[in-house]
Amino acid sequence: NSGESNSGDSNSGYRNSGAFCLDENPKLILFDKLTDINVRDWENSEAVNTLYNLLEITMWVESSLMTAYEKKAYPKHETTGGYLKTKTLHEAWGDMWPKLTDYKQKLFTDLPNFDAEKFKIITGIDVK
Repeated sequence: NSGESNSGDSNSGYRNSGAFCLDENPKLILFDKLTDINVRDWENSEAVNTLYNLLEITMWVESSLMTAYEKKAYPKHETTGGYLKTKTLHEAWGDMWPKLTDYKQKLFTDLPNFDAEKFKIITGIDVK
């Protein structure tokens, strides 16, 4: 593969998946189905912007806020002043989702091909 963020075989372009693809702005697959949305439009969407700005997979925890368990597990916090906490995807979504407005939540539940079961498997969020 050449180009950027390609997967599959012998692709050149941008975010292609498959084999022998050249597309610089392919259609997006959501919930395992093709959409009419181009990848670059998706990347500039409010849903993606929400993910980039609000979904915290890693966060810095100051020593003063660490639990006794964390201090024992990360003794270098005394030198660094804390540690970098890594959350699972389910933890990160679980922390973010209840803080989103109804409007922001609908950015995800109104996506083309939305599948509540797949969404729950991936995020841990039950929207039923």
